[in-house]
Amino acid sequence: MTPEELNRTMEFIIEHQAKTSANLDQISEDFVKFEKWAKTILARLAANHQRMANLITIQSSRLDRAEAEDRAAQRRHEALIKEMRAGFDRVLERLPGA
Repeated sequence: MTPEELNRTMEFIIEHQAKTSANLDQISEDFVKFEKWAKTILARLAANHQRMANLITIQSSRLDRAEAEDRAAQRRHEALIKEMRAGFDRVLERLPGA
C-alpha cells in the first residue's frame, strides 16, 4: 500500500469513526428524551387507570343502589296492586247478586 493510499484509508477510518461517534451521541440523546417521554406516558396511564378504577367502583355502587331501589319499588308496586285487587274484590262482594 502506498503512503497516499494509507493516508486515504486512515482519513476514511477517522471520518467514519467521527460519524459513528456523532450518531451514537444523537442516539444517546434521543434515548434520554424517549425515556423521559415514556416515563411521563406511563405515569399518565397509571393515573388514568386509577381514575378509571375509582369511577368503576363508584358506578358499581350506584348501580347496586339503583337495583336495590328498583326492587323496593317493585315490591311496593306489587303490594299496591294486591291492595287494589283486595279492595276491588270487597267492592264486588258487596254488590247485589254477587
